[in-house]
Amino acid sequence: MSAVAVLGEDVNRPHHEDLHKINKTRQITYVKLEGDVASKLDTLFGVEGSLVEVNPGRVLMPPQYQDIGDRILSLPVRPDDVWLVSYPRTGQSLQHILAQVSPYNTSSH
Repeated sequence: MSAVAVLGEDVNRPHHEDLHKINKTRQITYVKLEGDVASKLDTLFGVEGSLVEVNPGRVLMPPQYQDIGDRILSLPVRPDDVWLVSYPRTGQSLQHILAQVSPYNTSSH
């Protein structure tokens, strides 16, 4: 599978039915961090058990993510969905600007 190009269609793009199948077969697992790494992160954030490892992907997330991770993974994907994705620390202002200039924006302000 490949990503959809920003401008135009990618012939290898999965159909939304395929995305539903992929999401149903994936399973999220959570691993409690231990040892020196956990200790350093807890000191940095000032909270014990500050992050957990989320798989697939080995992504570090706050432990509260365990309450919503499966719901996020099982969100229905529709063919007309629009996703705004940015790199970490690029700020919400870029996403806000993109949302405001989007032809899909239906807000009144």
